[in-house]
Amino acid sequence: MSNDASISPDLAQLRREIDAVDDQILDLLLRRFDLGQGVAAAKRNMPPAPNMRPAREAEILRRLAARWRGPAPVSTVAAIWRHIISTVLGLQGTFTVHLTEEDRETTPPLAAGHFSAGAQFETHSTYERALAAAARDLQSIAILALPKGNPPSPWWSGLHDTPLRIVARLPFLTPSAADAYIVARQDPTPSGDDISLAWIAGGGRAWSEAAAIFPGFRLLAADGDRYLAEQDGFWLDGTVVAHRARAVPLSMDFQAVGAYARPLQISRSFA
Repeated sequence: MSNDASISPDLAQLRREIDAVDDQILDLLLRRFDLGQGVAAAKRNMPPAPNMRPAREAEILRRLAARWRGPAPVSTVAAIWRHIISTVLGLQGTFTVHLTEEDRETTPPLAAGHFSAGAQFETHSTYERALAAAARDLQSIAILALPKGNPPSPWWSGLHDTPLRIVARLPFLTPSAADAYIVARQDPTPSGDDISLAWIAGGGRAWSEAAAIFPGFRLLAADGDRYLAEQDGFWLDGTVVAHRARAVPLSMDFQAVGAYARPLQISRSFA
């Protein structure tokens, strides 16, 4: 600390308090990372499973945001904890984020903001290659945006025939000018406030007709008479069975393809 004689006693005291708080923060941060390594050690005796837990991460950020009292914006605490969470994820082992050249203007900044540390990034020429890479490894994901317009082979259209599921939506803080989805080889888990997604084959029906059969669904994307749609809530098995039972007699198909924690709404002044 500076010994400048021109510094007032009050300012000098505040700086001493800041230094003391910084030391406390560092000690707690080191403890947080030690606990993360403890989690990794505990998992070594368990069956292989994904280390990334999107629902758990959402629960943490919601709890901290609810306790936040400023004066800095809540986006500040969210950014700090995203960095901590992604660092701990890296401490648990190699974690790879697969991106695609087709999303080069959208997904790289979203991926960097969400996984600011602890992840390896690989970029592929096509959606298919990014998804195939994510499907091969429990400790990797693909981050993909919905294609603009109506391309012939959107990535979501065949998702129901793979072990991959949509497990998160980026960014977690909204509003945002862009968004994308995390696709991983794991089943989504409930966070307490979720949105579920379905692949619907409309049997030749326009979305307006399909929407009448599935009220409360919001259309996200279309590929001919195949639709990606979402509904509020986390579907249990019985809900999916009921939706499918409604579709089959009408020569339609309904498949659950994931769920994500509802993004946290913040003031635009905090974005």
